[in-house]
Amino acid sequence: MRYSDLIRDKVIDLITMLDAEGINTVSIDVLSRELSKMGHDADIGTLKKLLDSLPIVDNIKDDVIYFFQGEDDSKKPDPEKQDNKIDKMARKQVKKELDK
Repeated sequence: MRYSDLIRDKVIDLITMLDAEGINTVSIDVLSRELSKMGHDADIGTLKKLLDSLPIVDNIKDDVIYFFQGEDDSKKPDPEKQDNKIDKMARKQVKKELDK
């Protein structure tokens, strides 16, 4: 497996997890930090190109990734609130892994 495929798989895993939690936006910085925590480095430009190729990504505006909802997007959630939720989820996962 190529490294780019591995990064793509990790990004898809993160986005799928966020979407399942009802989170439909995330900043590129948060996504990049989460990848770094997993030990994977990807520059922002490469990450944007990768995200543009994913069907679940509806839009990237002002470094915020909006996921395709297939519904009316008139009610956009607060990205900062969702970033905090992602951070809490990541901390919980790290604690879970450390307790093993």
